[in-house]
Amino acid sequence: MNHQCNIKEKEGDFILVPKDDVFDLLGLFDFVTPALISEMMTKNSAIMHIPYFHENLSKKGFFVQTANNKARIVLGRELDPSIYRGQCRDYGNLTPKYLRLDNEVERCIEFIKREEFKILFKQTAYYKIFSKMQILGYNFEFDLDAIAQHYHFATNYLDITKDIRVAMFFAYTDCKNGVYFPIEKFGTNDYNPILYIGNYAHLEMDNILTTVGFQMAKRPQEQLAMALDIKKQISYEHYFRKVQLPPDRDIAYGFFKNFNNGNDLFPEEPLKDLELQVKRNKILDINLFEKYCKVNKINHKELQNNIPSEFKIDINDFKIESSILNKMNEEDLNQTLTWIKENISYRKIKRPKANEEYMYMDMFPQNI
Repeated sequence: MNHQCNIKEKEGDFILVPKDDVFDLLGLFDFVTPALISEMMTKNSAIMHIPYFHENLSKKGFFVQTANNKARIVLGRELDPSIYRGQCRDYGNLTPKYLRLDNEVERCIEFIKREEFKILFKQTAYYKIFSKMQILGYNFEFDLDAIAQHYHFATNYLDITKDIRVAMFFAYTDCKNGVYFPIEKFGTNDYNPILYIGNYAHLEMDNILTTVGFQMAKRPQEQLAMALDIKKQISYEHYFRKVQLPPDRDIAYGFFKNFNNGNDLFPEEPLKDLELQVKRNKILDINLFEKYCKVNKINHKELQNNIPSEFKIDINDFKIESSILNKMNEEDLNQTLTWIKENISYRKIKRPKANEEYMYMDMFPQNI
């Protein structure tokens, strides 16, 4: 078969067409049609049929164009439309941590700390180098909220993953003081392992799916992360099939050990140290404090009077500790660039012009 062929979509069918020179980077939204087809071809959304495209299974991710005219890397199987979320408790609804905070003081502090982490991250070589990386003319796009979310700062994001094993790990473990452990006694502490299974097409069409994937941060990378961008406390459960998992101690230990006691999903890295630096810092930047009050229409004097005495509202110099910078500088980022070239592929697309009817898509993934 000619690897220079592309496909066009016509009434749900995919037809080979000759290659055209003017092609663009494929966007995640362009996978919506095959993702919907995958769901229609099976009654069981837990085992979704994957429509045939040529897929290079040796690759660990693929580039996509974002709505901001930039590029990101989605990790995991390219054409698998399934997404998952595991929970060790059934909370009754899918609500991110930031929206669960009822106390205005807590919300303010979480906002400031999250923004502080994001400001510091932009000072790192990770951001400075990889924000200039290009694929087909598109600059790589970081998602700073997604990175902050994975380092325990409250956001409007709710974590989901393209790897069912990762979701199962979170369904069968709990966390205390930043340390994960397998659940031994189900029925206590409201332990009730739950797995949510969905098809990303519906979330993409409703504009609440966020591509996280590769972010030069090890946690979201190892967790094959994606996220739901939830801004309002409304029900999102209809996007998922909810599965009650068996309360089994052996299963819990199996998934715990499968990820090296959780260390594979939460590896040691300088960003973990940066997280701790931000949380140790008891200065709440005055500019961020005023920004929070303005955006949320809060009386800043009244809120300031309620801030705990351990915190001080003042000017923050926003500098990364030298010991953390030294760790970052010791990393060979050229190895990361090499990893991307060896493990990440992409497809191209030609969108219809005013006088054209069909889009054209590369059938075969291409290497960087």
